[in-house]
Amino acid sequence: MRNLAITDAFGDTVNGMRLAYDWNGAWLHRYNLYLMKTIPITVPDELAAQLRLDDAQLAQELRWLIAVKLYELGRISAGVAAEMVGANRAEFLERLAEFQVSPINLDADALTQEFEVARATAQRLCNGSQTLRRLFC
Repeated sequence: MRNLAITDAFGDTVNGMRLAYDWNGAWLHRYNLYLMKTIPITVPDELAAQLRLDDAQLAQELRWLIAVKLYELGRISAGVAAEMVGANRAEFLERLAEFQVSPINLDADALTQEFEVARATAQRLCNGSQTLRRLFC
């Protein structure tokens, strides 16, 4: 068994608090913000070999798996999940298909509400100008 080092979005190995960086575009000055916590995870030695990944790739894969599952369960938002893996929200949502997870993470009530809003919007468009009626109705 071994503990995998966790790296930040820039590939720097960090201990204790995960470092997140902000860039000042004019000076390209990097400074540290302590936003994330590093938690060591113990895994069998043969896991990386079995998955054909080096330790850094395995750590990143585990971050993705945790983020995707928490998102799928509705415990975190897509933005928080994306931050966990060092991606932007759009990249995170695009990669969900690789894990067989839908980017639409709505319960039945939220989905019904979305349909009601879409129906009301379509009704307004159809009652609008003749050009809108021709395009949308």
